[in-house]
Amino acid sequence: MKQLQVENAKRLMTKFSAESTAALLGVCFQALISEREEGRKEREQQKQLGTYSGKIESFLKNKSEGAKHMLISMSRGLDSGLLTEVMSAWVVLVEEAKKT
Repeated sequence: MKQLQVENAKRLMTKFSAESTAALLGVCFQALISEREEGRKEREQQKQLGTYSGKIESFLKNKSEGAKHMLISMSRGLDSGLLTEVMSAWVVLVEEAKKT
């Protein structure tokens, strides 16, 4: 009887051990699958980040060039306006000098 109880206890412990090992193996396998999926997603995000970084850099370069052209055209407009004002003042000054 005692021998039967010892064998039953051993079988029970072996069963618990096998179930525990199987559960641990399952958890480890799921972690491995999850890690692989996360790595794939991270690589994909890095690839997209590189693509978007290039697009943003190109966009900023084009905007910078556009801003330079706008400032140059505004400067030209200011130069011509200033030249017109100076010439008008000079004409007025010359006319006043002739009157006196």
